[in-house]
Amino acid sequence: MSDRSTAVKQGTWADEPENDEPSPSEIYGYPEDELTGERLFALEYDEHPNLFCNPLSADTSEIVPQFLRDNLGDCLFALKLLHWLYGPSETGKSFIALCASLEAAGIYLSLEMGAHQMGTRVRKMGYHPLDSSRFIFPEFFPEVKVALAVLAKVPATVVVIDSFAELALACGADTNNDQDVGRVLRDYVRPLCDAGHAVIVVDHIAKNPLNNEYPLGTQNKKSQSDVCMHIERDKETGLLVLKVTKDRYWIYEGRFLGPKRNYGIVEITENPVRVKVHREGFEEFMPIQASSPQDRQTQDAVMKLLGEVEKIPKSHIRYKISGSDKKINKALVQLAEGGWIYIQKSKTAEGYACNMVSLTDKAWTPAARLFGS
Repeated sequence: MSDRSTAVKQGTWADEPENDEPSPSEIYGYPEDELTGERLFALEYDEHPNLFCNPLSADTSEIVPQFLRDNLGDCLFALKLLHWLYGPSETGKSFIALCASLEAAGIYLSLEMGAHQMGTRVRKMGYHPLDSSRFIFPEFFPEVKVALAVLAKVPATVVVIDSFAELALACGADTNNDQDVGRVLRDYVRPLCDAGHAVIVVDHIAKNPLNNEYPLGTQNKKSQSDVCMHIERDKETGLLVLKVTKDRYWIYEGRFLGPKRNYGIVEITENPVRVKVHREGFEEFMPIQASSPQDRQTQDAVMKLLGEVEKIPKSHIRYKISGSDKKINKALVQLAEGGWIYIQKSKTAEGYACNMVSLTDKAWTPAARLFGS
């Protein structure tokens, strides 16, 4: 007799009805002790299958900025994010956006400046001609809304909109109306982020606004943005200070030295015109922090003079550079305390005793000349 016949005769497993139904654990891939009644109900509820989504199923990979490096080599702008760059006029906002676009041969929607003016500016910046081949000017492409729809189908790159006020006007929206702003962002700007672009929107605020935590006009601008950066000129030093007022995905983790969320100082150089962002605490210029623009100018003049003459009597410096005795003395004290110069008692070639000033071997970088737009 076979084993199976024996089993049937003895009334063992062969008497039990066969069950090919998989267990909940096999169906859902979780141990049975984790499949509580509430969880099973949620898993099996299928009346509205297209209504729900588990965010853990979404792409949660780290967002890493890829465009416009600061002086430490870290980038500022990231793909798929909406960055808002705002501040008073003449603070370099457009230059920052321009450099980010030109370095990536990106796309620049210029709604404030025509092709002639922009051509003059870009020529001074000295980029390759192919880096500026994708500018859009309303005079050549009058339907701005159509252009934005087309850009949503272009391979991902940097897309700059300069500026939001002009975009809102082209879309028939009031920048002070929350609903209008929301509509423009939802219908014309957000689709660019969804297409993978690093979108940079330039916006203006009044000089010395009461609130610089978000772009002037409506809170909706900040609430619908991923990154907000405010730039303004410091009243005491004259430097352009870049501050991060919103960082939804914490892409600048570890880049701030203090609670003020100051990213750093913006320098706009000449020949060629370029933007350099110097991370706070790691500036490559203005080694003496507590200095006004006039102080830095005097410091540079002293260092330039010493580079030419090697050493000079302290009393003779006033005849070689411009500035009051008070400013020159202040510069000498600051430079000596910082370790850039020696002030030592010595004798001139004629044998007169004096305080002689000379350079140390510590490198000096002249203060950046700062321009704005």
